[in-house]
Amino acid sequence: MTVGGDASREFQNLPGQPYQGPIGPTHIATAGMRSLTYSFFAGLEVSYIDNGLLTADGNGRNDDLTISPSLGANVGYAPTEHTRLDMHFGVTYRYSINYRPLTQISIIPNSVISYQLMVGQVALTFYNRTSTSANNRPELAGNNTASGVDLNRVSNSTGLTATWVPTEDLSVSGGYTFLIDRGLNDSFGILDQTSHILNAGVYERLSPYWTVGLSSQVAFTQFVQQFQNDGTSYSAGPVVSFHPNRYISASASVGYQISQYSSNASVNDTRDFHGVIWNVSVSHQLTPQLTHSVSAGSGTTTGLGSNFTESLQVSYSIGWQFHPAMGLNAGFTYMDITQSGKADVLVLVKDQNGDFVVPATVSFNDAAESYDFHIGTGYQFTSRLRSSLSYFYRLRQSRFDSRSYNTQSITLSLGYTF
Repeated sequence: MTVGGDASREFQNLPGQPYQGPIGPTHIATAGMRSLTYSFFAGLEVSYIDNGLLTADGNGRNDDLTISPSLGANVGYAPTEHTRLDMHFGVTYRYSINYRPLTQISIIPNSVISYQLMVGQVALTFYNRTSTSANNRPELAGNNTASGVDLNRVSNSTGLTATWVPTEDLSVSGGYTFLIDRGLNDSFGILDQTSHILNAGVYERLSPYWTVGLSSQVAFTQFVQQFQNDGTSYSAGPVVSFHPNRYISASASVGYQISQYSSNASVNDTRDFHGVIWNVSVSHQLTPQLTHSVSAGSGTTTGLGSNFTESLQVSYSIGWQFHPAMGLNAGFTYMDITQSGKADVLVLVKDQNGDFVVPATVSFNDAAESYDFHIGTGYQFTSRLRSSLSYFYRLRQSRFDSRSYNTQSITLSLGYTF
């Protein structure tokens, strides 16, 4: 669970995006058992941000205007009944009027190539996902320079998942992911990392309404620059989903996580994490045109200047398609974060009997709360052409005044599918 980044790029990753309408026509070609589907898209987004550098309240605000054209394609190919190749990719050029470091080329989030096939009763999926969108970091706050919020990174994950369904109601899955995460500038090179992630789970459908299971994960993370401490994380716990009817869907998970960190890097943080992580979500379709959902959860992510960041997040969103070609979407998110940032030190104490040294733990990192609100609307001109208009606001309150800020943005976008 991560949230952060500079306001203009954060908006692109908000939950519950404004109404976009249908994707548009998809071309289909068939030859015998083979089928090919493909579509292409182009877009243009213009955003105004009133505090583009996320500077602290009272320290001056720095507005910005960004212009972002994009191109992409979706391709699907099924050579046989049991195999399929999917590709989704695109690029965006983001031009910042006021801050040259924030002008960049990026890969559209979740650009992916995946190949699925059946081997007996086992479904295998090979995939590669690439993204250069700005990572969302809850620790991030501006320092009156573009480099302080220029968190653009490239992340590439390659992996294999396998799912075995021995009976109609029982499934067993497992997978491996190799993740490479690198910065596209020098501002946050300290976060460059390589990770190996293993996961496994078993799930049983008890009835048409209830599914229960057990999931687990192990992750090994190494940092290139040896600024952050390397880490190993283990987690496991039960999951459950409930679908009483086609209008209501609920899921929940709870687990125990152990994250251990080395002490051979520059970050002077000696804390490990041992604790419960959880997540719950409920969605409800009130009418054919009106849906809403709520979610909450806690967890940890690799820290920024600390071993880890612990977070609690609660979100609510609502969507209303009040016209076949037009809709409205709004949402609110609350997040509470605490950076681990504690170090064991020796403190010199003086009294009338002389000097002596005692052990102590010193906290030197941030704790903050953030409140996000967004609302947007869109209009589908034709099956190919759509538009959206949206507004985003964030208030961040930190234990340090210099890291508290508020920011808002307005974004207009056009998209065309061909």
